[in-house]
Amino acid sequence: MNLTKKMRILRRYVLNVRKLPMMLPTFVSTMTEAKNDTINRYGTEFASKTDSYDLSEYHRALHTMIRILKPEIVIETGVFEGHSSLSILSALKENNKGFLYSIDLPSPDLPSGKVPGWMVPEHLRKRWDLRAGKSSDLLPTLLLEVKEVDIFLHDSEHSYETMYWEYKTAWAHIKTRGLILSHDVSQNAAFRDFAQYVSEDYYYMMKNLGGIKRTK
Repeated sequence: MNLTKKMRILRRYVLNVRKLPMMLPTFVSTMTEAKNDTINRYGTEFASKTDSYDLSEYHRALHTMIRILKPEIVIETGVFEGHSSLSILSALKENNKGFLYSIDLPSPDLPSGKVPGWMVPEHLRKRWDLRAGKSSDLLPTLLLEVKEVDIFLHDSEHSYETMYWEYKTAWAHIKTRGLILSHDVSQNAAFRDFAQYVSEDYYYMMKNLGGIKRTK
């Protein structure tokens, strides 16, 4: 077997391994290059907060990455009740740095009388700009406004077309070493296809959170 063929086989093996879902510490370490003691410290911090008592590993991962990376600008599409927003804003408050812009088309599935983000307590809203509407209408303008983005999180409509469009639209504004994160990446192939389009590695945490780090 020649060297070229061996390299192709090795690359295919590595890509297949990369598609396996990671546990939280491994995923966060891959995205942030932080050590386990730092990851565990921020994870414990999040779990101790009364605001986070009913949140998942997904939300703990978001909070931990924000605490480690200390971003200036975070953009989120899809808010619903505000679990992810709360996780991010809690970390920004602890960092005493950064701002979250959220875009959400109000859902008819919200509890009666509730508005998008209703779970976010008032003391976390100082670093938050919530804009009502479709991402297709609001995201391009917001990106031009902020110019550069440290972390972009997709959690709006999980159709292939919407997911791929949001990733591609945000990518031009992602800083080097910035992140594209996406919820429900197992819904379709949009996340994988986009990673291949931009020639970047992609990673999964428990099949529901995907991450791409911009390296170039």
